[in-house]
Amino acid sequence: MYELIVVDLNRFSKFKIFQLKSTNGVDSLEYDSYINSILDYLNNKEFKYIKNKVIFKNVRRINKDFFDSKLPLQNVYIQSEKKNINYISHPFDIKVESSEYFPQLGRVYFDSKDYITYFKRIVLDRNLMSNIVSIYAHELVHTQIEKNMYELLENYFDREFLSIFIELVISNFCSEEYNHNAFENRLELFKRNLNNYKLKNKDYELRSYIVSSLKAFHLYNYYINSSNPMRKEILNDIKRIFREEITVGTLLNKYEIDYDNSRKIKYLKR
Repeated sequence: MYELIVVDLNRFSKFKIFQLKSTNGVDSLEYDSYINSILDYLNNKEFKYIKNKVIFKNVRRINKDFFDSKLPLQNVYIQSEKKNINYISHPFDIKVESSEYFPQLGRVYFDSKDYITYFKRIVLDRNLMSNIVSIYAHELVHTQIEKNMYELLENYFDREFLSIFIELVISNFCSEEYNHNAFENRLELFKRNLNNYKLKNKDYELRSYIVSSLKAFHLYNYYINSSNPMRKEILNDIKRIFREEITVGTLLNKYEIDYDNSRKIKYLKR
């Protein structure tokens, strides 16, 4: 027996609604045609669009559960490009878009005016769904730093540090379905950035990723090998950064993390 399959398309009315209760009395060619029709539908771009929206609801929920319980995010200024208004709200209210073949894993777009940062949208690479929880978390952390970057960062090259660290931490809080080999993927990206930096002399963006990655690997190594009370203390210190009570440099100094001591090979192994 085969269960009833009903695909409620509504706005996608051009597609057939498939229904089949059993193969009894159904010609095999007709059944093959039925299966092929389903496969065609599942491979359709518009279905992928629906699937990605469903996946992103789960991604948002996982991030919300993590940040609300472990690392509350502070409100930020948001700019609505459609309505042309600015307002203060939670970072989860920033519009999220996906883009195919996006040159970066993700990016948060913002404008600065009169010393205020207005966040416009977050764009994620839809081809990286297996790591999208971490990528979204990475961009959410950026909202907490970029809103007052010149007060929270003493060193520009630490700009990606917290985002990469939290990207690795959150991978421990969800299934592999959404964070497949998060550490290994970040390490592979670090290697590519290192090679590109050798080709592009004095590229400050690449140097920022390289320095930040090394320090993030260092703190992550310390974090996963620490007791639960120490892990909680590290996250509490990051909360204080989000609340603008301490700087990123203060946290790095507390845990004795700098560029030189972060280059040890052991921090590049999980």
